Amino acid sequence: MLNARITRLERDKRYRDWLLCERFLEGLRHQQLEVYALHGQLPKPLPEPLPPGASRLDGMDRKDLIRMWEADERKFGNRTRKSSASTVSTDTGRGNCATNDAASKLRAELVTKSE
Repeated sequence: MLNARITRLERDKRYRDWLLCERFLEGLRHQQLEVYALHGQLPKPLPEPLPPGASRLDGMDRKDLIRMWEADERKFGNRTRKSSASTVSTDTGRGNCATNDAASKLRAELVTKSE
């Protein structure tokens, strides 16, 4: 029972990290996405987060968001931060930064910026 709870909590955290990263990537300009895709570097200074309702994800229901996240998990799940950064699509603005290292770095920078 404890293992099931831990597994569920880890899954929820990966989902929240993915959602944070997807919203962040939507707020980047084309040039910033290219730098992230080529070098794995986040822009400095970080852009302001998108306001509530500005992301296409904000209008989606949780069920559809989870489907999108699961598809990304299947596609990018076993990749490292560097290989994930190199697969960012500059055409759509979507990629995967939800690996543990990238998500942790992004979360820390966003929290620091908001303080």
